[in-house]
Amino acid sequence: MAYGDGEPVAVMRDVYKYVLKGVSLRLDEGVYALVGPNGSGKTTLLRLLAGSIAPERGEVRVYGGDPFRDHKVRALIAYSASKPLADGLETVSDYLGLYYRVAPESIRWMEPRSALRELGAEDLYNRKVYSLSEGQRRRVELAKLLLTRARVRLVDEPTTFLDDEARARVIELLRRLRGEGLMVVATHDHDLLERLRPDVIVVEGGRVSRVVGYEEASGLLGARGVYLVRARVRSTGVRPLEEVAKARWVKRASYTIEVDRLLDKLGLDSLKGKATFVAVISPEEARRLAEAGGMPVYTVSGVEVEASLEAEVYAEGLSEFLGFLAERFVVEELRVSRAGRVVEA
Repeated sequence: MAYGDGEPVAVMRDVYKYVLKGVSLRLDEGVYALVGPNGSGKTTLLRLLAGSIAPERGEVRVYGGDPFRDHKVRALIAYSASKPLADGLETVSDYLGLYYRVAPESIRWMEPRSALRELGAEDLYNRKVYSLSEGQRRRVELAKLLLTRARVRLVDEPTTFLDDEARARVIELLRRLRGEGLMVVATHDHDLLERLRPDVIVVEGGRVSRVVGYEEASGLLGARGVYLVRARVRSTGVRPLEEVAKARWVKRASYTIEVDRLLDKLGLDSLKGKATFVAVISPEEARRLAEAGGMPVYTVSGVEVEASLEAEVYAEGLSEFLGFLAERFVVEELRVSRAGRVVEA
């Protein structure tokens, strides 16, 4: 797609959507980082540029076209979300294959298996998306950046929930891709910022407060150490799992319940291989949904639940968090690795 000299690659004019309140932004070729507190609108901004949502008010243009309505513009964009935009029945090969097949042949780059291999994740190719850990899901999403020779690459929190080896591989991959067109990365990872040395877009309270060069930004942004904690745990019911994300010193956390073992304990062996998703909702909401659909309700409040848990924990609170786990769970496996430093805008 031809575009005039001196024209910006992407433009947002007085855009409102969800938490965003009148954002205006101009992005030329190069690499930019979106930084700011959680909930400030970074993901919404990326999704608008990717064309996956439309603004409520205002205008978004990429290479002069509307990415939400113009499929030719959207074909030039690769968007790596914070987790796969897939339902629980898709395999990784189906998921990545869809993005590869819909891309024009002229811009296809790596086939899905090769893209996963670049990220050290080829073993995930035939796995069900729902069965993956947060770190594995992150690598599947990042593989989308390699399926096409996109002119615009949008990346949401690429290094969260990754172990040291995977994180180093991803940082190096993004560093290699940084010279191709426009790249916008939403991140708290101080080490990634140091390697990319991008211009920095600071998002606060639903607005872009400033856009500054990296040297200026580095003096404005604080950094805190973070550890990645992975554990296999057992608890009575799911309430202890829900409490993890609210625990002191936790930056973010997620868990995956081992569904087949839960079905065993509920006496529902016949559902094995059929149930692929467990939703944790309030008893009142569960009863309402069950009555509407004529379905039975099974409670796990007194049942032992086994789960895989991942949490990013600030370094200064690591010991306290490990004590929190020991108090609330039977911890069967525990791994702790350094996740680098994160920016606190």
